[in-house]
Amino acid sequence: MKKAALFLAVLLTLTGCRNGSWLDSGVDVSEIDYEQGVSWVDIPDSLIANPEIIALSGSYFGWSEQSGETPFILVDRKTGSTLTNVRRGRQENEVLNVNQFLATGDSSFAVMDNFKKRMTVYSVGEGGLLPVQSVPIDEYTTACALGDTLVGVLSGGDARYRTRKMDGTVLSDFGDYSQYGLNTEVGSGLMQGHLQVNGTLGRMASYSYYAGCYEIVDFVKGETVCSVLLEEMPFDENEGHFATMRPDSKVSFVSLSSSGDYLFALYDGKELKHYIEHPGLAPSGNHVCIFDWNGKYLACLHSALPVRSLAWDQVTGRLCLCVLTESGQYRFCFVDIPAWLK
Repeated sequence: MKKAALFLAVLLTLTGCRNGSWLDSGVDVSEIDYEQGVSWVDIPDSLIANPEIIALSGSYFGWSEQSGETPFILVDRKTGSTLTNVRRGRQENEVLNVNQFLATGDSSFAVMDNFKKRMTVYSVGEGGLLPVQSVPIDEYTTACALGDTLVGVLSGGDARYRTRKMDGTVLSDFGDYSQYGLNTEVGSGLMQGHLQVNGTLGRMASYSYYAGCYEIVDFVKGETVCSVLLEEMPFDENEGHFATMRPDSKVSFVSLSSSGDYLFALYDGKELKHYIEHPGLAPSGNHVCIFDWNGKYLACLHSALPVRSLAWDQVTGRLCLCVLTESGQYRFCFVDIPAWLK
């Protein structure tokens, strides 16, 4: 069953955007100056292979790797020493796939493994990275850890979101996909993506990887703050069981981070057929879109170089980017956000 017409109708109702012009629709767009406007991170090229998610704490600079024996790497920001003792695999205390990678403290990190359906919190100790807590997350497509609470997107059932304690105690289920005419099974697959949580505001942001939409919810009140569909996203519903994207569907938000005031979403915008025709090419974007926690689109940073991922750094008050340089090597750098946002 095709849903393109439905998505277009919702699009015009929610946003009024046309022909994908939302990227530069009335917001400040500034160019990233890679010659003089960024600070390159001094990490040996040999450590960086196929990076994906960046995770930063006060003491450590971390990122996940899509392939290889090491699923994620931490570098001490003062000494430059590396922590790579966690291995990729199916055994106990090994990680198969990193879906979420977030700093939960100065020397602790939460890793969501969506293949093994577990959220594990690691802490830096004398023996390297040590697992201090591991909980099953079978009901989630993706989730974030906030203290002893998980907030995330459900893969089935009647609700879209769930908050629960690490011990499994459910606090609340809320939200759905009814405004898009979708059930949870189809909606959770179509709108899966990246999450960020703001504990001070009690809000969670969900930016879709495929569907060109985002939603911000108040997970304390169980209410939707805003829900925006930015562009038409054709797909096949498969009799209500799951969503299948088409070659002309666009890849949307491929990375997401946040500060206490803003959300930073990396937009790709290339059609799926581009990646089908270039196997092995990692998704990337050239537009860093900045929103506030009410969902208002404020500004955009344009990058001439492909950006693989991003993360806000609380220490420097700058945005960290993983870029693919002209030499074909991934490198990390820090860039300022527009001065009027500070």
